[in-house]
Amino acid sequence: MLVPGRRRLLVLCTSFVVLSLLTLPSDGSSNSTEDLNQGRNKTGHPLELTPRTAFQLKLHALFHWSSFGLLMPVGILLVRMSSKSKSGRCSRVLFYCHVISQIAAVLLATGGAALSLMNFENSFSNSHQRVGLALYGFMWLQPIIGFFRPER
Repeated sequence: MLVPGRRRLLVLCTSFVVLSLLTLPSDGSSNSTEDLNQGRNKTGHPLELTPRTAFQLKLHALFHWSSFGLLMPVGILLVRMSSKSKSGRCSRVLFYCHVISQIAAVLLATGGAALSLMNFENSFSNSHQRVGLALYGFMWLQPIIGFFRPER
């Protein structure tokens, strides 16, 4: 558990990083209301919504939704349940289920990020890309912090 002073410092630093990523100056070539057909791919040509591109977008969305929207919250609930469990065996099983769900979430999010990097323009000139980059960085901090956490 963090000391209240350290917790405030962590929240302050995290908020600063997220806000700085959201307010990075853009080159003005992209605005948040532009539709997909006005985007660009890695070769600099306009991004056309072909069936392959539509499939890649849906796969990217599915990977990130299942990671951030399903597996990570389930993992959080599992670890909370394991800390309340009275049985040692049940607590261990819930904890290992937590670890498995978090690892699966990190792998799925990495797959979604890889799809984005390989197939789409990533100039980080809009909020969606900046928030995604910040979440991806914080997501990778989670297993590192969990690995180095002292035993209880």
